[in-house]
Amino acid sequence: MQSTSHVLLVRPASPAFNEETSATNAFQVSLDSLSKEEILRRVLGEFDEFVTLLRKKNVRVTVFQDQAPPEKPDAIFPNNWIAFTEKEVFLFPMLSPSRRLERNFDLIREIDPNQNLTVVSDLLEGEKAGKFLEGTGSVVMDHLQRQAYACLSERTNAELFRSFCHMRGYTPMLFEARDRNGLPIYHTNVVMGIGTRFALICTSCIPDPTEVLANLTKSGREIIEISLEQMEHFAGNLLELQSQDGDFLIAISKQGWESLSPGQQARLSAHAEVITPDLTTIEAIGGGSARCMLAEVFG
Repeated sequence: MQSTSHVLLVRPASPAFNEETSATNAFQVSLDSLSKEEILRRVLGEFDEFVTLLRKKNVRVTVFQDQAPPEKPDAIFPNNWIAFTEKEVFLFPMLSPSRRLERNFDLIREIDPNQNLTVVSDLLEGEKAGKFLEGTGSVVMDHLQRQAYACLSERTNAELFRSFCHMRGYTPMLFEARDRNGLPIYHTNVVMGIGTRFALICTSCIPDPTEVLANLTKSGREIIEISLEQMEHFAGNLLELQSQDGDFLIAISKQGWESLSPGQQARLSAHAEVITPDLTTIEAIGGGSARCMLAEVFG
């Protein structure tokens, strides 16, 4: 299956603007005018509303409560350090030392209490060599075609990407993606998202999108292109899910959805019911959106 009906979210204890990660994430915005208490209140409000919305649509949601200390300002984005398959749990090497604190075996036991899944930690050796691959932030996967996409950045190492693809039996597709200032875009999952019958992508930020588009076209999906400005509003950071009844859903933030034209919205809505949580504060301080918050659980 391309999508799942079970997701893991981490309810943060200490959300904040992370100076460490902002050096490689141009999407982050420091909300200096707000106190820590106000940021926490807003973030938890947005988080809880998103969880409620998913559950109303009959998606199975496991919420893991983050604890502080230590403070983990980006704990709300678990998909960067963990990924589940039907048989395995993959752990990923993170560029920021503060983010490495998020790795938590209690969380794994929450999902897999009987320890039926094999924990694969081989990629973590990359941290010692300064090589990183930040989960399904770095890697966008086409499970139906067994193809994986990744844009190169400090957070996405080509060697580790190919190793991960080899472990999973997927064909790697590497490309460059740059923002309006010519800097590498930190994660692939803000550039593109793949559903069962569609692929949404910002080709404007890819110097040569020919091969990527050819692969997506070959998959038979409808290709929906978004602009650089729409990508900057997190229109590419979406995820297809399923309800437990098998109905398709697309999670995309309110900001991302409203940046799309009526025509783009209609094309996306033709593939699934669209849910649009308001994630304004999370998007600002964290530089990530709906897809980044969702760790898919298969099996």
